[in-house]
Amino acid sequence: MDGWYGCGLSLQNARPSNMDSIFWKEQRLPEGPLLLAVVCDGVGSTRDGAFASRYATGALAAWLEETDSSRLGLSLRDRVLGINREVISAARDGRLDAATTLSALLITKGRYVLVHVGDSRIYQCDGAELRQLTRDDLSGAGRLTACIGRWDPLTVQYEEGEADGKSFLLCTDGLYKRIEKEDLQREMEQNQGKRAERVLGRLARRAVDLGETDNISAILLQSRKMR
Repeated sequence: MDGWYGCGLSLQNARPSNMDSIFWKEQRLPEGPLLLAVVCDGVGSTRDGAFASRYATGALAAWLEETDSSRLGLSLRDRVLGINREVISAARDGRLDAATTLSALLITKGRYVLVHVGDSRIYQCDGAELRQLTRDDLSGAGRLTACIGRWDPLTVQYEEGEADGKSFLLCTDGLYKRIEKEDLQREMEQNQGKRAERVLGRLARRAVDLGETDNISAILLQSRKMR
């Protein structure tokens, strides 16, 4: 059966609150399945980072319900830019201090579109190679150089590519900071065809065991053709 299998987790680790927000949903359309997955990490240096991350995922969930099947990729990019302006406006009106990273992946007709800003990540794995698809918007000192809720106009990363026969991992920096890419790839390769919940659980436990204190959020997507 065509389509995708997805699961996610959002773990409040050793932080007083969890500012992360995740969303994924697959819709069945006449032309085939349409999947949207989003991971947002509210910026910890802002007081209201949780507002920004939850607003962004909620707005994209609503966009998925309302959008038609034309110009999907460009429509997603435009909606993310709109969300940025809306968070800035809401923060100004409500005297909030709010910002978030955003990594969104849209899959349809055997291809993916990603829209990304910040230092959360999207990885792609084909069983032999793990590729980081997103850039890290960070300065040499480790500060965010782009995110939702801070700058307008905002430049986001937009990319398209092949999705068939691949799996995708969307995650906040709490998952990947402590785990070497080689170890992450090995875990992904060893779990091809197994239930995705086990993969995410093992990766989260490994990050915590290695000393991670940040919140950990992730979504793993596997093509049903791989299972």
